[in-house]
Amino acid sequence: MGQKGQTVDYSQMSHLLHRCGVAALLVLLFWAVFPSAVFADPATPDNLQIRDVKVFRHLIEEDDFLAVVAFDIGYDASPPSEPANTYFLFRFVDSDGNDIGQQVPYSYGFNGYYYGITAFYFSADNVPAWDAAHQVKLEGNPTQWTTLPTPSIWTIGSSDYSAGTDQLENRAELETWLVTAILDLEVDWGVPAALLATTTGGLVLTAEGQYYMVGAIPGLSYFAPDIFMLNSATIGYPDDTEWSDRATDVEASYADTPIETLKNTLGDMLGGINPVVATTLLVMVGILVLMGLAFFKWQSTEASYAVIPVALLYAAKITFLPWALFGLFAFVAVLYIGWMLLGKYG
Repeated sequence: MGQKGQTVDYSQMSHLLHRCGVAALLVLLFWAVFPSAVFADPATPDNLQIRDVKVFRHLIEEDDFLAVVAFDIGYDASPPSEPANTYFLFRFVDSDGNDIGQQVPYSYGFNGYYYGITAFYFSADNVPAWDAAHQVKLEGNPTQWTTLPTPSIWTIGSSDYSAGTDQLENRAELETWLVTAILDLEVDWGVPAALLATTTGGLVLTAEGQYYMVGAIPGLSYFAPDIFMLNSATIGYPDDTEWSDRATDVEASYADTPIETLKNTLGDMLGGINPVVATTLLVMVGILVLMGLAFFKWQSTEASYAVIPVALLYAAKITFLPWALFGLFAFVAVLYIGWMLLGKYG
């Protein structure tokens, strides 16, 4: 029992909270730098394979370029609970070794696992060379694996290019390829006649088939309008954002921007570690420097702590810090600052 009139020693409480806050931040930093110590790799596919690639042109405008890809991310047992676009990605590498396109599996049937279809589209003003030995790669997302599965690589040969010379011929060849690939999907998924329907004009997509295919290949109704049961007039061009929005889980993995160049350079400077780990370390060092400057400027511990949420938000916005990690850091930082203020002024 305390004596009457006894006062609370807030200085001791402040020191205790300070130690707890630092400990929490160190734990989160450890989690960011050594995720393998907390999370194990997902199950490796029993079959990670690009099954076929075919390239077409003149589909919307003269000399445009569409590479369609049939693939298999197969598991003998159950696949991971997270969708395939979390763990796997596709890269298009031109014949000069430049990474010029990225996609992720469309997570529809079986969350994107087993047989599937995807594509890379390039407009005429940014088109890869025709009849060149480009490569399509199916591999693990490097931000989700500590030991990557063996990738599947398809080198595009001359026979993989369409022999069509105009739009009608290329569209007809594309529609034939799609029908074959979709029939394979129906067999692999165990859903006969669910994606294609027979009409007097031939096989066309059912409503279910359209739902899958317009997600798997954005802009497909412009490339192969005759495979749709109901056609409408084609006006303009497909929205470029349809393609860029697809790669949200890998937007920072291979994008050719100055920020990505800096991230990759930091990773190389620190012994070839994951760029995400390198930038997380940089963010932590930067926060410590900002805290020191704030304390020096205002001679206030609270002011130095106040820079943490702002710095974390900016770092996440420019992709230097994963948003999930930002949420954890920000939560701990705000909680810690609140306890500090309560200890001093409560």
